[in-house]
Amino acid sequence: MHDVTIRTDAARKIVGLPHQGAYPEIGQAYQKFAILCGARNLWPANGANDGCVL
Repeated sequence: MHDVTIRTDAARKIVGLPHQGAYPEIGQAYQKFAILCGARNLWPANGANDGCVL
């Protein structure tokens, strides 16, 4: 069992990108995802993928 913390955070921008298909092809989705996050300046604000969901 993991501890759970419920909190209220300030609003933030997010981006999500679906992947359908074979797991070995997921690298292409991650590339598109990284481009979207970079273009929307999400990486510096979110740290370790917080706010970017694939």
